[in-house]
Amino acid sequence: MMINRAIRNVTARQTPVVSLTTDLPMSGRAAFVGSDQTSAGATAAYLMGRALGERQGKILLVYSAPYRAQEERELGFRRVLRAEFGQLEIDDRVNSNDDSEHSYRHVMKYVEDHGAPAGVYNTVGGNLGIGKALRDSGLDKSVVFAGHELNVNSKLLLEGGEMDRRVTAFERMA
Repeated sequence: MMINRAIRNVTARQTPVVSLTTDLPMSGRAAFVGSDQTSAGATAAYLMGRALGERQGKILLVYSAPYRAQEERELGFRRVLRAEFGQLEIDDRVNSNDDSEHSYRHVMKYVEDHGAPAGVYNTVGGNLGIGKALRDSGLDKSVVFAGHELNVNSKLLLEGGEMDRRVTAFERMA
């Protein structure tokens, strides 16, 4: 709300504003330049479902602050999972706080309390913590782990095999 108000104040003075990464359609912005986050989440669900095949199970969804981009990813993911892969369901949501250590602790706690999920879908940052939690739990080769944002951290996880190369829906980070 505060950001939308600030943009409306700027655009009221005839200054055009372009949203990057996260769209703010109610702000009065002139344009949006970025990924279609709903499609990115839908793609992640499709690829995860294909990677898991006929396997049934729970998907752990990792989220953070209620940013529009993350909410749209989750929406697309849920929509495709429900429509195309009924044998899979989202079991729980874990808040990563966009922090690897926070992600690590919460994924470890989830595994301790609920056992191994079939997959982990990270809509936000904190990929390193999730990869470490899966590795430390001995699940890095059996749990399909998908996320976003091609950066140094996710590159390391992909190269190490902790993130599944077949599944991860990336947007290139500048």
